Amino acid sequence: SGEPWNRALFPSKLIYFLLGVLGYRLYVVIPRLKLPRRAQSTFALAVVVLAIVYWPVEHFIRGSLLWDAWNTVPYLLIAAGIPFLFKLTKDNVLDANIGELSYPIYLCHVLVLGLITWSPLNQAPLIGSGWPRYIFSIVLVIATAFFLDRIIVLPIDKLRVRFGAKNRIDPDAALVDFKADLPAGTAAG
Repeated sequence: SGEPWNRALFPSKLIYFLLGVLGYRLYVVIPRLKLPRRAQSTFALAVVVLAIVYWPVEHFIRGSLLWDAWNTVPYLLIAAGIPFLFKLTKDNVLDANIGELSYPIYLCHVLVLGLITWSPLNQAPLIGSGWPRYIFSIVLVIATAFFLDRIIVLPIDKLRVRFGAKNRIDPDAALVDFKADLPAGTAAG
């Protein structure tokens, strides 16, 4: 535990990417599971509730025997639940736009938070402390990510498409490609 091992070292983050791969594979298999829509909605809601209650519970049980389990089980539940959550929200335009910002947010959040700390904005009277500061920081990170996506990434993407690359705007293209790579009889959908 501790920096840089828990956050900055690539092997420490690899598990999250692998859980994402497993979650995507589960998403492709969901139609074959024939789960009732209500069960899928309940599982998706459980993921959202877990995300909301995680930190308050974490602070309550820190240092107890439950600590290791609490730090492991949520990742497994989220990896299993995200495909159901995606299935419920995949046609939502707002959700798609937020999803497009996830990688730009990942790329710029440390820089933006560092600039806030270094700049005159760091003075408590200007942006406050606690929740006002967190909200201001989140809004600034999202605005920066939006700027990166719309001003830099989209024009480059249009250029890539002009030269024959697949359009990133078509989310079903990746799913079709993935299903084509699966052995016969395994890609239901």
